[in-house]
Amino acid sequence: TKGTLRVWDTNGDAMGTLSVPHGRMPGKVRALALAVLRSGGAQVWSAGNSAVHVWDADSGNWEVTLRAAAPGAARAPKVKCLLCIPSDCTSYTQTVWAGTGDGRVQVWDAESRGLVASVGVSACKLTALALVGKQHVWAGDAEGTVSIVRTRDRVVLRAARLHVHAISALLVVSDAGLLRPAPAVPIQAS
Repeated sequence: TKGTLRVWDTNGDAMGTLSVPHGRMPGKVRALALAVLRSGGAQVWSAGNSAVHVWDADSGNWEVTLRAAAPGAARAPKVKCLLCIPSDCTSYTQTVWAGTGDGRVQVWDAESRGLVASVGVSACKLTALALVGKQHVWAGDAEGTVSIVRTRDRVVLRAARLHVHAISALLVVSDAGLLRPAPAVPIQAS
């Protein structure tokens, strides 16, 4: 429903809704991120069209709507994906990264909700973000390119076209994860 997020518990039972004042959240909710604050509180960040909405996770109250146009742009681009970066991954505070339809990453301070940076990452819309280790964010785009951005200074280190279609999601699997081959089991002669 427009302007409403439904909240469910881990058992699948409906717990309620988060609603913003009428007209503040038109269109789809494209992404969600959870920011746990140093103060002990938590925020839910949601992306809808060209805005990012911040909610208090404990009370369910809507707090603020954020928009940021790229330098020289008349209006804010659509936000396509969100990612929360803990403070130990950066040289500053906890941040929320928003991938936009104009190929930029908008970096917001989770505590102050101020825009920290707007970084050009791709020539087309960003579609997925993933934190890889503590030092890199991988950003996938609509043309199959993955760009690697260093978290502490937001410098794009490398970009490579890895797929012929859009990158719709990125999943980080640790070295001990799913893609590691099973250990060889010796065959014993009977």
